[in-house]
Amino acid sequence: MVRAKSSTVAPISIARASSEEAVDQEKQDPKINVVIDYYLSTHHRDQTEIGCIIPALSVEIARSSEEIRQIFTQELERMITFISNLAELDLSKGRALFSSMVGSLVLARSVNDPELNDSLLSAGKQHTKALVNA
Repeated sequence: MVRAKSSTVAPISIARASSEEAVDQEKQDPKINVVIDYYLSTHHRDQTEIGCIIPALSVEIARSSEEIRQIFTQELERMITFISNLAELDLSKGRALFSSMVGSLVLARSVNDPELNDSLLSAGKQHTKALVNA
């Protein structure tokens, strides 16, 4: 169970900062593709200790105090706003985009079949990029 505010806020802020840094280092357009490629990479999948905490802690946060859930909600909305702005999408599509990214990562981290694992990441990349271009 998550017990302190900083244990929720800091990792989400770090994930957002990592995404922003990746975008700043790339010259590829659209820049949202850089974030999608990083978020749904084998490196991010395998580096759970430094990766996004949203896939790992969402279930625990759902059982946490209202204070923790409020902090998580605020940070999640900031991440969705960042993704939406970067992809030039309205917030509804940005929420769908980020939800698809998180879901793909959760499933890829959960299975023990390497082929299925990689195909989940690949399909996630393909379909989230299609959502951006729709």
